[in-house]
Amino acid sequence: MIEEEVRQKDMSEAKKVDDAIAEVIKLSADKDRVFAFQEVISKYSNLTETQKSYLQNDISVIQKLLKDSIKLKEEYEKKLQDEKNKKSASEASETIKSILAIATVGNESNLKELRRARKIYDSLSRDALTYFDNSLITKINKLLKSAEADYEEKQRIRGYKSAAKKAEDEVESIISY
Repeated sequence: MIEEEVRQKDMSEAKKVDDAIAEVIKLSADKDRVFAFQEVISKYSNLTETQKSYLQNDISVIQKLLKDSIKLKEEYEKKLQDEKNKKSASEASETIKSILAIATVGNESNLKELRRARKIYDSLSRDALTYFDNSLITKINKLLKSAEADYEEKQRIRGYKSAAKKAEDEVESIISY
C-alpha cells in the first residue's frame, strides 16, 4: 500500500515536470527564453531518478535549446556592447576633433585643452579604442609634448624673472638705506 502511494506521488511529480517540458519543448531557441529553459531544467534536476524514469519528454532537447539560447543571448549582448563602444569612440573622436580645431599648435596657451583631449582618450575602454581613429591621438600627443615643453620653458623664464625681481628688490632695499 505504501509503495503504491510513493509510486503515485513519484508519477505525479514527474507529470508536473513532464508538462513543463512539453510547454517549452516546442519553442525555438531565443535570447529571451533562457530563463524559461533554465527553470524547466531546474525542475528536472530536482526529480529523483525514479521520478525521472516516468517522464515522457526528452530533457536533452531542452538542454540543447538552453545552450543555443545562451549563445544567442551572448551574441546579442556582444552586439550591444560593440555598438556602445563604437558610439563612445565616435563621441570621443568628435570632441577631440573640436579641440584640435581650436588648439592647432602645441603651446602653453593650449596645454589645458590638449590635456583634456588626452584625458578623453584615456577614459575610453580598451574595446572602444579599437574603433578610435589613432591618428587623432598621435596628433594630440605631438601637440601635447610641444605644449608641455613650451610650458616648462616659460616656467623657467618666469623663475628667472622672479629671481631677477627679487634681486632687484634686495638691491633697491640696500640702496634706500
